Amino acid sequence: MFIIGGLISAILAYFLNKLVVDMYGDKAVIYGVPIIEESSKTIMGYIFGSIIGAHFIFGVVESLNDFIVSPKEVNFRASVLSIITHLIFGAIAYYILIYVNIYTSIIITSIIHGYWNRFMLR
Repeated sequence: MFIIGGLISAILAYFLNKLVVDMYGDKAVIYGVPIIEESSKTIMGYIFGSIIGAHFIFGVVESLNDFIVSPKEVNFRASVLSIITHLIFGAIAYYILIYVNIYTSIIITSIIHGYWNRFMLR
């Protein structure tokens, strides 16, 4: 079931990310996109039975996109990083949810994700 959650999350995030990036530009990648992605992945994972699984499927979908759209010199590396980072975000989200709650989980993983995106944009 988490596969469905991850796919729904990826589709939802794709359209919402496009909307906020079109409205706010590069700043959205640091401030808006992480909130959208971490909310969708964590909520869909919670609903469909595996937060880490939904994050993984999301990472695989993003990995395929990165492989296709990134320059050949970096496409493989970008693909692998997509899977690894989304698995890490998923593990963080899961453990924070277990020990605190889903809201804190989404907020903290969004902040970490935002810092990651900022680092990658530099």
